[in-house]
Amino acid sequence: MDRTLAKTDVFRERIAHGFLKNPFKVIYILLRYIFNIQKAKMYLEKYVYIPVETLPFNHKALKIIKEYQAQGKNTIQSTACDKITAIEINKHLKVFSGVLVSTENYNLKGKNKLDALKTLAKGKKFYYVGDSYNDMPI
Repeated sequence: MDRTLAKTDVFRERIAHGFLKNPFKVIYILLRYIFNIQKAKMYLEKYVYIPVETLPFNHKALKIIKEYQAQGKNTIQSTACDKITAIEINKHLKVFSGVLVSTENYNLKGKNKLDALKTLAKGKKFYYVGDSYNDMPI
């Protein structure tokens, strides 16, 4: 999702919104979980709300997703982003038939994301749109 569906990084957006509301809480969370970004994401999602309708979405990516959706294909949002934001984006855009997200102990990124998508696809062919080196296994 980050820099593919949304033209930004949601974690960074959450940090920026958090600094505007309660900078000390954000600093505390980042310092406490400096070596576990996944836990930092999970704690920030509890304390900092991002209005998803204000995120800058990539209209080219949305067009591709809508085309597949119009063909009756499943469109899955698979993201290392936090659960709350992913679900809110899904509700806002109404283009996904399902959502796969990270948890506090499982980062849905790279090989983990590939394994989850393969399980979901049940041996069928699937297409993936990604943004980074971490997506190379997929």
